[in-house]
Amino acid sequence: MTGRTEKASPERTLFPIIGIGASAGGLDAFKRFVTSMPADSGMAFVLVQHLDPNHESLTAELLARHTTMQVVEARDQMPVEINHVYMIPPNKYLTIHDNVLQLSEPVLRGGLRLPIDNFFRSLAETNMESYNRSFAEAIVNTIHEPLLILDKRLKVVSANPAFYTTFSTDTKATEGRSIFDIGNGQWNIPTLRTLLADIVPGRGEFNDYEVTQVFPDIGNKTMLLNARMIERLPDQAVSILLAIKDISKQKIAEQAFIGAKNTAEEANQAKSRFLAAASHDLRQPLQALSLLNRVLTNTVRDPRALEIIEKQTESIVSMGELLDALSNLSKIQAGAVEPVVRGFAVADMLVRLKREFELQAKEKGLSLHVAPCSVTIRSDPVLLDRIVHNFIANAISYTTEGKVLIGCRRHGSSLRIEVWDTGAGIPAERLESIFVEFHQLDNPAREKSKGMGLGLAVAKYTARLLGHRIDVRSALGKGSMFAVEVPMGEMSNPVQTGLTDSDAATFTAPAQTSVLMIDDDAAVLDATCLLLESQGFHVVAATSGAEALALLASGELQPYCVISDYRLPDGLTGTELIQRIRGTLKRDIPAVVLTGDISPEAIQTLQESGCKILYKPVRTNELILTVKQMIGKQDRPASGAEK
Repeated sequence: MTGRTEKASPERTLFPIIGIGASAGGLDAFKRFVTSMPADSGMAFVLVQHLDPNHESLTAELLARHTTMQVVEARDQMPVEINHVYMIPPNKYLTIHDNVLQLSEPVLRGGLRLPIDNFFRSLAETNMESYNRSFAEAIVNTIHEPLLILDKRLKVVSANPAFYTTFSTDTKATEGRSIFDIGNGQWNIPTLRTLLADIVPGRGEFNDYEVTQVFPDIGNKTMLLNARMIERLPDQAVSILLAIKDISKQKIAEQAFIGAKNTAEEANQAKSRFLAAASHDLRQPLQALSLLNRVLTNTVRDPRALEIIEKQTESIVSMGELLDALSNLSKIQAGAVEPVVRGFAVADMLVRLKREFELQAKEKGLSLHVAPCSVTIRSDPVLLDRIVHNFIANAISYTTEGKVLIGCRRHGSSLRIEVWDTGAGIPAERLESIFVEFHQLDNPAREKSKGMGLGLAVAKYTARLLGHRIDVRSALGKGSMFAVEVPMGEMSNPVQTGLTDSDAATFTAPAQTSVLMIDDDAAVLDATCLLLESQGFHVVAATSGAEALALLASGELQPYCVISDYRLPDGLTGTELIQRIRGTLKRDIPAVVLTGDISPEAIQTLQESGCKILYKPVRTNELILTVKQMIGKQDRPASGAEK
């Protein structure tokens, strides 16, 4: 029987071990065999013969006369060497494990001595062990990650080529040494000591221990260490496989990504602050202009003057839309928009949007069609309307002929609301960039008819807020399709509070209905007072928080509602002033805050105030409607005399 073992040398040469069994009369056969074998056969031979247990054996001495190979009687723990012949001694069992001969007392089986069977069994086992070890080492040596095999004393038994390459070392400086002593002691890490020490008694493992160390020859290394017990070796109590994953490049890339991300976020925040400041400075005069323009509309009768006022109104509305788009985007990015999700019929929204865009489409010679749909969806109707509104506006702006189609299709438990157009299409490489703020295709002159480049950015951030997926497809020369995917659901019961829009439109304020108005900008204050007085309200004006509180201190003024600018000159914000007014009046008086500040910080504060917020320039109809709704849903406050 043949086995293969390794020569105990640095080269680790493999050589066969030949086991030969014979009866007590097999000496002549052994003589002929060794005589015929060359002295440098590259093999080792173990001869197992049935010998008389009561007499010494001269077999080894006799065989040595017939060969130049070394012939010796086997001793316990004798290593097997190449080109040697080993003879079993009398009254012993001979076995081999890991290239070492072992002697033991014979064990009778059914009254029989079976030394040949016993040796061949151990030779087969050691052959399998050697094969398994060679197979395992071949796998270890082909793995690209550095690996160490440690014994129970945490000394290095072996390492794979990747370890030596990665850490610029060799076997002499590594094998047989404690892991904590190799190199310049870089592995002497207290936590690693504890982790490895716990494996030996507990037969456990540890995973993904991250460590950064400085190595003199190769610099900083950030590594993930994993260790576990592996199968016992014949001469080792335990062995530990330590795998080392070098993640230095990954960490450098992560840090670069984080740095780039932080830079981008800082730039985005700086942009937001700039837009907020610019928006606030523009909103103040625009607010006054809008209010005064409405007052002029109500008082002027000359047709030519009314025509000029109408064109002026269009310009004011256009500027207001730009500032509103900036405001919407800032509020969403600041996390100051809280969706109010409910079930509603998608048909109601689509019909309303069709009415809104029909005239615009007709003026461009486009066909606008909405496919019927009876599905109920779950979303925030106002925010979802904004998304689809922007899709339709974009489609009409960039379609010169043909049609715009709005339709729905089921997709699992969701409904896709799709807007198709027959426009010029969008190049594939620019499908992502169209959702970036102020980015427009083929509009170098920034024509107002093609929008401001904010609609799709608002749609993207709004969809992300709602958790809806946006999809876009386009083919050059054929058109585009924009879609938003919304969950289907059950219809919610409508909640109605105060006056409806139609009720408010016909609502007439009771006589001497007082409104307290606070704004430090004289132009805005005067224009707002003129507008509200034209609607029958009695407006009491104040230019600061202190002045407003002084007016209330006498008890003669009992306003129905309060309108305040957010930024006031005496250190108070509008929200803080309203809280003081409510404390003075000892009632939760309805209040609205007007602001042109769209900075993320201001938006968050306003959102948490509990007040109604209107962003400048406030549309005159919206302001009038808001005041009427606040007054229409409350009882008339007691006058000073009634109190």
